[in-house]
Amino acid sequence: MLKNFTPQTFGMIHIIINVEFVYQVILLRFNDVIYFHAMTLIL
Repeated sequence: MLKNFTPQTFGMIHIIINVEFVYQVILLRFNDVIYFHAMTLIL
């Protein structure tokens, strides 16, 4: 298991974590925009 764990593997994991983080941020921004528009429509 540890023999397969190379710096390349760590790099891949790091990239995956970054992608997940960016995806979460985009999703939150998207929800905020929808919520804002919904509020303006209601008002």
